[in-house]
Amino acid sequence: MCVGEIASVACSAYDLRSPTLLEERIPEVFGAPGFPGFDVNYCLSPRPSGDDAAATLVHRASGRLLRVFTDQPGLQVYTGNHLDGIPGKLGTNYGQHCSIALETQNYPDAIHHVSIKSSAHVQENKINALIN
Repeated sequence: MCVGEIASVACSAYDLRSPTLLEERIPEVFGAPGFPGFDVNYCLSPRPSGDDAAATLVHRASGRLLRVFTDQPGLQVYTGNHLDGIPGKLGTNYGQHCSIALETQNYPDAIHHVSIKSSAHVQENKINALIN
C-alpha cells in the first residue's frame, strides 16, 4: 500500500535494475507476511522516449523475451505467491511462483496522498481516469 513516500531499492533484494534471476530473489522478499515473493509496485523513472522498456524478462532456456513499455509511473510485479496447486489446462497444476504478472499502473492509493501525482481526479463524487 502506498504510504506517500518513494523508497529506494538500491542494495536491497528488491533491486531489479540489472539482470537478476528472480528465483534467487523470491525467498528474500515478501509481498505479504508469510508469503515469499514479489507483490510490489515499482516507481519507474521517467523515460523520455517510447523506445525505453520499463521492464524486460528473459527466459534463457527457450530464448523468449518480453519487454514492457508504458507511460504509467508504476509497475506492479507479482510472482504468484498465493498459487497453491490450482488446476489448469491439460491437467497442469499452477504452484507457488510458477508465474509472473507485470501490471503498468499509477501508484496504488495515489489519490489519497497529496505528495504523489495521481492520474485520476474526483468530480461530482465520481472517479475518472485520465487516458492520454
